[in-house]
Amino acid sequence: MSRLHKSVIAHLGIFLLLILLEQSSNIDLGISTIFFNADTGQFILENTLGYQLHDYTKLFMLVVGFGFVMLSALFLTQRIQPDPFIIKKVHFVSFVAIITPLIIHTIRDYSAAYCPNDLILFNGQHLYIKLFDIIPSQLTNGRCWPSAHASAFFWY
Repeated sequence: MSRLHKSVIAHLGIFLLLILLEQSSNIDLGISTIFFNADTGQFILENTLGYQLHDYTKLFMLVVGFGFVMLSALFLTQRIQPDPFIIKKVHFVSFVAIITPLIIHTIRDYSAAYCPNDLILFNGQHLYIKLFDIIPSQLTNGRCWPSAHASAFFWY
């Protein structure tokens, strides 16, 4: 078996273990509880510089991704011709910078999970629904998995 096949199998195995852990435990609620202040009824980073940095990092990743796409376009128009190895890498990163957010957005559209600040447990209005739970017909999709801020760095 080649090194690539072993790597793919290992990554799929880790992915499946993480999905099983998420579905069979409340580890996500445990982590969210750490960052929730029950006295104030809000998450500890809400309305702070840390919360703003959360949004700025997503914006930063969009700018970086756009930069790679523009550099790739310059290579395609042959205005800049560096080493072919660099061109391949830039085209690959550009492709991933486009396709990953599209895939993540599509998955989120069908995700049943709600964001922690939407949950009744954290002063929201929705029930806690796990990733593969069947949602009652009167509820809408939570559209909160996978998390956008973590996914923003996934392609990078």
